Amino acid sequence: MNDISNADWTRIRRNVSEWDGFEDNPIPLIFRERDQLFPYSTFMLTYRETEKWYESVSYHFGDLPSPMQTWLFGKGKAIL
Repeated sequence: MNDISNADWTRIRRNVSEWDGFEDNPIPLIFRERDQLFPYSTFMLTYRETEKWYESVSYHFGDLPSPMQTWLFGKGKAIL
């Protein structure tokens, strides 16, 4: 998370080179930067019903804020 927050793409570039595809956070928030690093990337936008999305977020983050949740939604903006 600190790499992304500080716009340090060194480790991310190294790790991204090893895989063909990515999903979930934080990819939707850094797709522009990824497109600059890998200009021929393909991105797919998917939609989910609000209630199903909320259930998924609640399941993955649980009752306590995590560094990813804080980065995505902001400090003190936990979705619980």
